[in-house]
Amino acid sequence: MRATTGALAALLLAPLTVIAQGNAPYSIDPAQSKLEIHVYKEGVAKSLTVVDPGESEKDRRDVQTTMEGEKVLDVAKFPEIIFSSSSVSAAKKTPAGWELTLSGKLKLHGVEKAVTFPLHVHAEGNELRGQGEVSILQTDYGITPVKVGGGSVKVKDKLKITFTVVAHKQK
Repeated sequence: MRATTGALAALLLAPLTVIAQGNAPYSIDPAQSKLEIHVYKEGVAKSLTVVDPGESEKDRRDVQTTMEGEKVLDVAKFPEIIFSSSSVSAAKKTPAGWELTLSGKLKLHGVEKAVTFPLHVHAEGNELRGQGEVSILQTDYGITPVKVGGGSVKVKDKLKITFTVVAHKQK
């Protein structure tokens, strides 16, 4: 599955380049940009750690396979996560950059829903950096939160998506 990070980044930062530096074109730096989806456990087994950097490669692969499989994201059927921005509002200049509210549509698992979230933008030299987060419910997108161990370990419906998008001014 790809979260169309380049397209996501371009859509997030496109309206901001005018605010930050005029109409200069920017190129997304995929090595510095990232998108993370935070999944939380609930139920009687909250203290269990399913995957962390200390886990084996096999365990990480098993979790990845489950996440991409038919029971969760079903990436064979829905290979992309797409965000399309529609407006930027509440632009406020701060000492660190800009605080904005970004609205648009998030398409996940074949379902498109309107989302609005805060976006923090910082421009320094030739670099533009946007950071934000949005929370969604899996069930809003037709995804049933995973349950294992007879329901003793299950994933919360609410997910948090965090991102950092870095772009450099083209010369």
